[in-house]
Amino acid sequence: MAGKVIIAFCLITLVISAQVVAAPPEQPIESDNYCEDPESWKEWDALVQKHPNDMDIQTLHALRIGLCIKIQRGSISLDDATKLFEDAHQLVIQKKQHQQQLQKEEERL
Repeated sequence: MAGKVIIAFCLITLVISAQVVAAPPEQPIESDNYCEDPESWKEWDALVQKHPNDMDIQTLHALRIGLCIKIQRGSISLDDATKLFEDAHQLVIQKKQHQQQLQKEEERL
């Protein structure tokens, strides 16, 4: 009985090892290139027209334009540009949340 358990364990270990060795290497996940997406440009154009006085939206739009130019020129990678934009976007979200929190606190007073 113990011999069968050892053989079963060895077979399972061998199968798992073979799967790990046979697995293709992981490819880096590439970011979507929204610079080449006409639909996303239409969405941004509509957004900045709808909110012309929202400097956060205007700033993100300007950053997007600049990053897309830099990607096209090859002076920044798509992944780096995506990270920069996502970081800036996250800061805007945090800023808006903080402003909402302050507004709620002022309304309570």
